[in-house]
Amino acid sequence: HNGLFKYDIRTKSIDLYILELDKKNIQTLLVNDEELWIATEGNGLYKVEGDRVLVNYRECKSEDVSLSSNYVRSLVKDNEGNLWVGTFVGLNIIHRDSTITKIYYDKNTVNTLNQNSVRSLFCDNQGGVWIGTYFGGVNYYHSLIKRFYTINNNNSISDDIISTIQGDDINKGILPDKSICFIGTHGGGLSILNKHTGIIKTYTPENSSLPSWNVYDLKRDGVNRLWVATLKCLVHYDNTSNEFKSI
Repeated sequence: HNGLFKYDIRTKSIDLYILELDKKNIQTLLVNDEELWIATEGNGLYKVEGDRVLVNYRECKSEDVSLSSNYVRSLVKDNEGNLWVGTFVGLNIIHRDSTITKIYYDKNTVNTLNQNSVRSLFCDNQGGVWIGTYFGGVNYYHSLIKRFYTINNNNSISDDIISTIQGDDINKGILPDKSICFIGTHGGGLSILNKHTGIIKTYTPENSSLPSWNVYDLKRDGVNRLWVATLKCLVHYDNTSNEFKSI
């Protein structure tokens, strides 16, 4: 709740980065080339270069170039350079020409977003965007198909509250098996989806060494290890033995 701070590796000092963001609740960051995107809770989305705010995207119903909500939870860039913005109320796509497309759940429309509250976003190496929602499970979208496909508790995912998604990143491409997608849930453990077969394997404290039902974040390091942040502790997942080792 106190803004954005910068850590200097050389001096080992921490300082407030941008005065304009003081007292803002920062949700997540996205670094892309020289751009820094800063998602906030209640103050929209900031685009920053250097130490200067270039633009603050906010909710404004009277303007087309605005967000669907000021509560921004997740960010990802697709392989066409568009920025996907997940909010408390709908999904936004900021296109390269700065126009914005807003996508909402519509019960009268098939093959669309099935839940407005978007918690996590991930773009795979094939250009598909994975959308983790609050109580809607996972939505998948690809620009070639132009429809949303839903994976939720009705078709084998462990929990419909999705905290994080990780797979073969378009910027890294380091997964040994590019068909695998990891899905961390709020209360259903970790689900691993084989994108080719559609088979989902779920790991929980009941059937594995995963120490918690609550998986909050997933990250891959430079030597192809998957790290799992849970409610209890940090965990390393060994994909050869399917074991979780608590740190």
